[in-house]
Amino acid sequence: MTNVTKWYVVHTLPRGEEIALQNLQAQGFDSFLPRYHKTRRHARKMDVVVAPLFPRYLFVSLNLEVDRWSVVNSTRGVAYILRQHETPIAVRSGVIEELKKRSTVQEIVPLSSLELFKPGVKLEILEGAFAGYTGVFEKMADGERVQLLLNFLGNKAKMTMPVYSVAEVA
Repeated sequence: MTNVTKWYVVHTLPRGEEIALQNLQAQGFDSFLPRYHKTRRHARKMDVVVAPLFPRYLFVSLNLEVDRWSVVNSTRGVAYILRQHETPIAVRSGVIEELKKRSTVQEIVPLSSLELFKPGVKLEILEGAFAGYTGVFEKMADGERVQLLLNFLGNKAKMTMPVYSVAEVA
């Protein structure tokens, strides 16, 4: 038995990030909900609110061989833990640690610090209809998604997708 702890992605109920975070922590799980300062425009007014960096997602640290990770799915505020073939999908090593390093005590991540990839870097799409395809990173889009240039069916197409669904090609 190995003692390997990794970060996993938890999909929450709509606007359930805070409830899920509190309940996961109450159960003793090390959880992380990165947030950012979002400028909100409404009825000719602008204000700044704290919002989840990845709406409807947070992260939980687990050792799959030791932790009872299946209880995460029945935690109040949680929809499910992302899985592939019934096994939770780990976040690429170093991603959460880097976000934590850039964040404040309140887990606020300055958007200016979010350039996780350099323009021109090749990224592999890990999930969805384009899983397995490789694209070229162009820029971060609104702090929670990456914009890729993908060569698809002989044409170049711009795609925007969540940052957790891509990995740099070695």
